Amino acid sequence: KMAEIKKSLCCYYLGSVVRSWHVGTVLFCELMQILLQLCSTAYTTTASTHKQAKSGGGNILSESAMWALIECGASAPVLFIKTMGTQALQLNKYRRHTNALLAMQRLIYSEPLLLLPYIPYITKTILKCLDPGSPQRRKTLLQSTTS
Repeated sequence: KMAEIKKSLCCYYLGSVVRSWHVGTVLFCELMQILLQLCSTAYTTTASTHKQAKSGGGNILSESAMWALIECGASAPVLFIKTMGTQALQLNKYRRHTNALLAMQRLIYSEPLLLLPYIPYITKTILKCLDPGSPQRRKTLLQSTTS
């Protein structure tokens, strides 16, 4: 539990400073993937946590990591959309695909004017998730893309 609190505080601090932090594109993509992994694996640690994930609640680490991820998206929207779009198209057992779409949704709600010029990219990503050419991916992501 203590390790989770420490990670959560680190995510919170990172989210607070990321807009003024300038790093290379590769490092920023890796950072967003790590935060997405923290959002995703935090839900799979216990059965009760998994129930919280389905009901919309989460634990402190996943919420802190999601907040930091949203701050990353606000500081580099194009990179965020590309990274989360790529992650959304890769189905796995840790819910990364669902959390990537959730992160995009939360960024849209929190920074709508910032994302206005990038609506075509976001739409393209969502349509790729619903591509009938990949029925398994479509079935898995249908609820996440339409909510």
